[in-house]
Amino acid sequence: MCKSTYLLGFVLTVLSFFFLFFVLYGVTIISINEHKKDVALMNLLGCKHFTISQYVHAETFIEICFGVIFGGAVGYFFDDYILRVVEGVNMNIHESYLW
Repeated sequence: MCKSTYLLGFVLTVLSFFFLFFVLYGVTIISINEHKKDVALMNLLGCKHFTISQYVHAETFIEICFGVIFGGAVGYFFDDYILRVVEGVNMNIHESYLW
């Protein structure tokens, strides 16, 4: 494979890590903002801060798991499509591209 394919793969990997950070940050902030009243009510009823933080982190973890599963599946097919467009349709690139 040529250098441009590796460069494209590297650029897409770096961009995906930037998007990952911003998406995780956004999901956490949205989750906290949506449950401000729930958290206030739990404080009022006497729940400890550790319990409330477990509640928020558990919900965020579940959302992240769904995102990783869905994003991995979409990313696999998107990667296959990009590599076929860059290198040509009839080449069997994907097997040699995976490490």
